[in-house]
Amino acid sequence: ALLAAASLLAGCSKETTGPGDTDDSRIPITFTLATPGSEGVIYPRSATRATHDAAEYAVRQLTLLVYDATDTSAPKFLRKHDMTSDITLYDNGNGTYTFSLEAPISDMNAKRKFVFVVNDDAAVAATAAGSAEADLHETAATVELADGDTADKLAEADAGIAMSGTATADGQNEVITIVPGVKCEVKLTRIVARVDVQNNTPNLVIGSIELLNAAPRGYLFPHDPVAAASESYITEAMNAEVALGTTYDEQKDLKKVFYLYERHNEDGNGAEIKITYTVNSSKGEVVVPFRKTSDTKEFVDVERNTLYTVVLGNGDPVTTNEVKFSLRIEDWNVVDMDE
Repeated sequence: ALLAAASLLAGCSKETTGPGDTDDSRIPITFTLATPGSEGVIYPRSATRATHDAAEYAVRQLTLLVYDATDTSAPKFLRKHDMTSDITLYDNGNGTYTFSLEAPISDMNAKRKFVFVVNDDAAVAATAAGSAEADLHETAATVELADGDTADKLAEADAGIAMSGTATADGQNEVITIVPGVKCEVKLTRIVARVDVQNNTPNLVIGSIELLNAAPRGYLFPHDPVAAASESYITEAMNAEVALGTTYDEQKDLKKVFYLYERHNEDGNGAEIKITYTVNSSKGEVVVPFRKTSDTKEFVDVERNTLYTVVLGNGDPVTTNEVKFSLRIEDWNVVDMDE
């Protein structure tokens, strides 16, 4: 299985503007945002991948937090912009958006960091002037799951999935020097992972699927090592928007069964996917840990923007109720489109 954390690069370039392009008191800055999977126009038909829907990439809310990075080791919060005040997004198609802002002239040649939180304005609404960027990285997302909550609570149609990202210069340096006409690109990362289930055993019918020991809260930004924002682990019910079905044909490819927050997994302490089933009139269950089913068999963490696919069986009917499974792990950016 391929274990791939989401790799999200962002670039920023500078263009010279003429005398008429800005006034004496403001400095124009342009941002282009790319949501995960926005390369949708080239999704391969032949690849076996997940299918996005609007909640998985749409920008419903957006907050830009500006940090003073004069001390590059400890940026301090200056101000924020959002879609309820001074940000107007222009949809470029393919999951990309553009907007422009004007920085005060006092920012000329200053060092700044531009940090984005999408679809969770509430989490950063009370960010205090002068607070450290490190504090933001300890901030949890607003949505908290309770025991038994369904997975779609993390991807409601009118709210979208929370995402985050930071602008960089030339794809590397997150500290940007402000000059007229600076143009930045930011690629966003979903803060949740996703689980799909494929029934590849023709005489098996799945009865139920639940996620055990799931994290109830997640951080807006990734931690190293991976960590949950709360370790009061819960049982998470499957996405209420997904029809489980009652036949093999209906269960061949169940997409978006779970959205889930990040957490560390190890032997004896990890998230697990519990699947009950019927095969040859005999009931059984299988518990799938987040563990490689090939190569080293090592446990893997639940990581943001990663797609985990549980595959039951190898395509052949089984004669006993023991069902083998595999776990496929891949980046959650390359997907098939509905046609």
